[in-house]
Amino acid sequence: MVILRHSFHLALLLASAKHAFFRFPRFLMLDGIEDGGQEQERSFAFQKLIVDSCESLENDYQVIYATSQIEPSLDTVDYVVGKASTTSDKTLEIA
Repeated sequence: MVILRHSFHLALLLASAKHAFFRFPRFLMLDGIEDGGQEQERSFAFQKLIVDSCESLENDYQVIYATSQIEPSLDTVDYVVGKASTTSDKTLEIA
């Protein structure tokens, strides 16, 4: 169900970015790619699907997705913004 829900939203973004008449924002934010106990391999495959699908788009768009484990080949400055957080190195630094 998680893949189905995220795939639907990705399809809307792709249609919007390909067709000027499609009145849907060219922005997509996905959170919880691993929800529902999704297997790591399936999560990695979906992350690659997002990137591969968007590479052919010519119009401006933005995709942000949050994941606890990024697919290793996507862990580059081209796709990742900021540092990864861990249990010992939290996202917010509260003094």
